[in-house]
Amino acid sequence: MIGIGFFRLILALTVVITHTHPVWGFTLGNPVIAVRAFFIISGFYMTMILTEKYHDKRSFLINRALKIYPIYWVTLVSTIISCIGAYILRRNWGEMLFIMTKMGDLSLAEKVLVIISQITIFGRELAMWTRPEYLLIPQAWTLVLELCFYLIIPFIFNKKKFIWGLLIMSLIIKYFVEISYPHNPLWLYRFFPSELVYFLLGWFSYQFYLKIKNNKNRYGFVWIILSVGLLSGFNYVNIVVYWREWLFYICLVFLIPLIFQYSQKSKFDRRVGELSYPVYISHILVNNVLNPLLILPFGINRNWQALLVMFGSVGLSLFINYFVQNPVEKIRQGGVR
Repeated sequence: MIGIGFFRLILALTVVITHTHPVWGFTLGNPVIAVRAFFIISGFYMTMILTEKYHDKRSFLINRALKIYPIYWVTLVSTIISCIGAYILRRNWGEMLFIMTKMGDLSLAEKVLVIISQITIFGRELAMWTRPEYLLIPQAWTLVLELCFYLIIPFIFNKKKFIWGLLIMSLIIKYFVEISYPHNPLWLYRFFPSELVYFLLGWFSYQFYLKIKNNKNRYGFVWIILSVGLLSGFNYVNIVVYWREWLFYICLVFLIPLIFQYSQKSKFDRRVGELSYPVYISHILVNNVLNPLLILPFGINRNWQALLVMFGSVGLSLFINYFVQNPVEKIRQGGVR
């Protein structure tokens, strides 16, 4: 049975295709709404586990860290190793080598900031705004927003009036950001106060789930197909982008609980969903390794390159989950009280 885990993997692959190439002109959807859909799902899950599973903030934060950091650090170390290997073998290998060789242009304070931000994830937002080209895993900017949300949600998840206030405040900030910086992605997509609204939509999604959780759901597969269809058809709907985007988010708020209710007992779907994070965080590494070793030497066209990166990212993610995340998962489950 497939469900919310399958949809999460589709969202991750949407970003992969965006960073490589459309597959014979086809994309799975818009990468911006895919990332924000991740935020909504995150808000849904975090509200759920805080309500139903965790009994103290410390356990929640420790377990979230164990979920995020091991896979991130493995990807970071692998990226550094690939940089060193590329330098030894080729002496000149694109952006990743550029990051290493250009560190000499930075001041001591900037070097410290860049190094700390790579390891801790926090501080990436400062490095991103000042020296974005020096981030070894550039797509990890979303993790900063995730971690900020993790830090506040344990304190507010059961305070409905406060969440309503935060939602309104975030929407107001978002409005002024969009009219003040309409073409600046750092403000439009990566400013936590304005992106908080999507996590909070996940909180509302969980409130809807509480109302329908005891009902029979015989049409779960229909809701999955509808969600994937909304994502993949986003760019082809003839509606003003702004309203089209918000229509998608509102639909998702109600679809997530229906899909989760349908598939929550499926171990297969859970395993599929566990691939979404490592696929997302490792796909640029996979592309940068495959490009000089396989794609360029054999003249593989961009369509096949996208497929190779997709399958390569899934394969690497299976490896990471088996040898890294599964052992860590035992620690996480053992630490829940």
